[in-house]
Amino acid sequence: MRRIWRNALLIASLCLNVGFLSAFIIHIVWRSHTHSRPDFDPPAQAKDQFDANFSTFRDSMASLNEELGTEKARLVDILASPNPSQEAVQAQQDKITAVNARITKAFAEHLLRQKRLLTPEEQRQFFDFIRSRTRGRDHR
Repeated sequence: MRRIWRNALLIASLCLNVGFLSAFIIHIVWRSHTHSRPDFDPPAQAKDQFDANFSTFRDSMASLNEELGTEKARLVDILASPNPSQEAVQAQQDKITAVNARITKAFAEHLLRQKRLLTPEEQRQFFDFIRSRTRGRDHR
């Protein structure tokens, strides 16, 4: 009897482990699939320029995001100091706002560059895609 229970528990344990492992693998595959699969595929004639524009945009965003992180870290340092002055806090907040404004401007300029490469129907699809990607999320 003891042997039957041991075998049953061993089989149940194996099934649970296989189930958890399968769920984990499916999650990883699904996640990588949804992040790498584009919902908008630019037309063939504009794809090279579209990709070049995006590469340039991504590089500029990397430097702006790094700058934003640096400015936010400085704000935390100011706030962590023994007696932070309101002027220093406000000045640092203004710097953060300025970097955010540059990020927003770069984003708008990038979308306008991409828009010029597309037909009106492709533009509609592209902006539907952008809306779905930016709705309710902060991509920085």
